[in-house]
Amino acid sequence: CIRAFDILDLVLSPFTHYETIPKEAMEDWARVFNQAATNLVDAVKADEGPDRTNNIGIAARWYLGLPQLIFRDTDGRKDRKHARIRMRLTAFLQGDFDTLLDHWVRDRNKVLRKDRKPQNDTKERRIQQGIKLIYQGFVSRGLRLVGGNGKALAEAVFGQLIDKHPQHEKSWAPPVRPTDGSDDPALLSLRRATLAVDPKVGVGPRGFRSYYARALAVGRFSDPEANGAFDAFARLGVLYLNTQMPPWLRRLLGSGLLTPLAKNPPVPGEKIDARPTKAEDIDTALWCKALQTDLTPKCKPGEPVRGIRKHLEPQQLAVGVSGGCESIVIGTKLKFEEARAKRLRKILILLDLRNAHNAYKRAAAQRALEALAATDPLLRPLVLAHHSISSQNNPIYVRSSQTETGLKYLCESSAGGGQGNPLTNIIFPVVIDKALKAAESNNVEPRAQQDDIHLWGDPDEIFGEDGTLARLLADLKAVGLDPNLTKFQLLGTTPDACANKPAWLKETFIITDPLEAARVAEAEAAAKDAAAAAKAAPPEEADEANAAAATAKEAAKAARDAVPERLRAKGVWTCGASPRNWQLQTHTRPTLRSNTRSRPV
Repeated sequence: CIRAFDILDLVLSPFTHYETIPKEAMEDWARVFNQAATNLVDAVKADEGPDRTNNIGIAARWYLGLPQLIFRDTDGRKDRKHARIRMRLTAFLQGDFDTLLDHWVRDRNKVLRKDRKPQNDTKERRIQQGIKLIYQGFVSRGLRLVGGNGKALAEAVFGQLIDKHPQHEKSWAPPVRPTDGSDDPALLSLRRATLAVDPKVGVGPRGFRSYYARALAVGRFSDPEANGAFDAFARLGVLYLNTQMPPWLRRLLGSGLLTPLAKNPPVPGEKIDARPTKAEDIDTALWCKALQTDLTPKCKPGEPVRGIRKHLEPQQLAVGVSGGCESIVIGTKLKFEEARAKRLRKILILLDLRNAHNAYKRAAAQRALEALAATDPLLRPLVLAHHSISSQNNPIYVRSSQTETGLKYLCESSAGGGQGNPLTNIIFPVVIDKALKAAESNNVEPRAQQDDIHLWGDPDEIFGEDGTLARLLADLKAVGLDPNLTKFQLLGTTPDACANKPAWLKETFIITDPLEAARVAEAEAAAKDAAAAAKAAPPEEADEANAAAATAKEAAKAARDAVPERLRAKGVWTCGASPRNWQLQTHTRPTLRSNTRSRPV
């Protein structure tokens, strides 16, 4: 009977869903999940035949629709929660699928008829929500919410979100696998990852919340079918990651829900600059998290380095390295101070890549993973997993008040890694590893914390048309990564260290004189206001407004360039830090600063 429904109706949930499961309903939920997951596993693993796709479609509808069918909250009444969940679980277990689906259709039609109003994310609302989270024990999450800039309405930044998801990727052949399945991901860390999952973590368009999976791991059940639920969860995860599942099904399971977060406090008349953050449903997220944990084991002092970390050392400090950011900050500072003391000509360049994790070429990533696994067969599961989560271009949705379901299709994810997907944090370093290793020499040392790349060494080797910097940028460009040259930072150990730098590369500094700093700040504020006015100008005034903005921008640049050398305290902000987040102190010599503490390092 469920075959009569469009499968997308079961993927795109228009409901809010209960966050937790009543204790007395956990065993029945485990039984229901085991049945749905086992049916899907059996359908996927069945031999090819005329009915295989149809059988997978039926089993997939039941599995994909579980959050809606069982945990939909239709009116927010907590006093009805337990009874409703128990009634739906009982209907499923007794095979009364007609009643289960009839009630779902009734509730769905009712919610689809409702008018959806856009909800502005105000400071006052965030404070209330933050306080509520703190009282619930989620202190860090509550503080982040209060201190953040809130969400942007998807409709207001729709074009911007599309621009941040490049659509230039081509497909590649599936990986060749042994017939014995010896390269299957083991997912040894799945139970640990499930037990540690944040109950408030975001969900995808299906609404599969973290507690629905956690209940399978923490429950102590007397029913054998319930006890087998977590094993069924793991078996389904293996099929999702080992390429055995059909691409159309992986595409539906891996659908993402994107939330645009405002980078800066909203200003009337100015366009919001949004940072896209995407969440998948918790089942696929946990499967990927388990594989990531398996491949990045923590090593005790004195033990040999294991997992993917040993292939990325010493350039990459974001994979399997405890305190990687601190290592970069403190280590670079020590090298810098040593070079100054010995009067050695050295430079430090901090690179910035545009939308790095969301822009790299997936085909290049697949080739890099294949090459790495050829030297270490233990990494073959990552080769399969990347193909499984990336080759079919999963859809991305945003919340919208303009659609019946409250979800609006944004685009396909066809470049880079899935934002929020744990595997992206180990796949991206593999993508740039070849470029970083090619930049290493006796006199040049590249180090990276994910996409925050530090280039330290002899300026004579780094600068120039065929220098290390030019070659590194070309190698990064080859895998789809573009530099944001205006955000590069430069610092030299001697007055002449930066003499041969490219014209576009600027030495970073703060102004030590208050009057001079105020003069430059005034010019830069005028440029910012002119740029905002140009964006808001009507078409008939656009040319004049754009010209005024360009003039103001040049004036601001000239004001900063005119700052006397004696009033410049040079330094850099490391590991992705932003100057506006700092309580800066003035210095008369170059300094290094980091966002790992609340004071300069």
